[in-house]
Amino acid sequence: MKTQTLLKYLLVLVVLALGVGQAQANTFDINLSGVVSNHYTQSFDDSGFHFDVWGLTLSLDSGPIAVSQGDEIDATVTLDQAMTIPVSLLLTIVDFGLLPETPFMTDEGGHGLIHFKLANVNVLTEYNVGEYTSGWIPNGFYFYPPDNTVTFDSFKSYITIDELTGPITFNAGLLRYYLISYSSVPEPATMLLLGLGLVGLAGARRKFKK
Repeated sequence: MKTQTLLKYLLVLVVLALGVGQAQANTFDINLSGVVSNHYTQSFDDSGFHFDVWGLTLSLDSGPIAVSQGDEIDATVTLDQAMTIPVSLLLTIVDFGLLPETPFMTDEGGHGLIHFKLANVNVLTEYNVGEYTSGWIPNGFYFYPPDNTVTFDSFKSYITIDELTGPITFNAGLLRYYLISYSSVPEPATMLLLGLGLVGLAGARRKFKK
């Protein structure tokens, strides 16, 4: 009886160990590329602010990947020429992420580092403390004038997927930035609220940036 009980315990441990192994997160090393001249632009106004948007779809050179929550994506993005993110008046938001084969509307998110390089030399490192949106897996950051410009021809993005409803297959990427300014002369109360908001965001960025 003791031998049979011991064997049962060992069998349970083996099953649990296999289950843990299967549940371990995966790391994907992928390569993407983009032709800068194929970018798109758009602009819009919202709540007294003007947004100039620049975007570029990226080819997933290593082929489609299926990822799950907890996985890490180490993405190397190479552009055919150097590009510059210009200075914005109030705030610049930069996003990089993976686009799915089949669109989805649930909120997903991740966090991680982005290293921008020019001629293989690191020119800017930013840390995203967490970004959640629908339709893609993002990794982004924001920065303020006057030091909110960068010229680069490649970057490395490390994304840890914090939230994902189920396995998703991605077959492309997207690089995008927003330049934010006033669409009209703001009222003093609006300027005060915006200033307080930017100070709070700056404090959070300093706290979590690595």
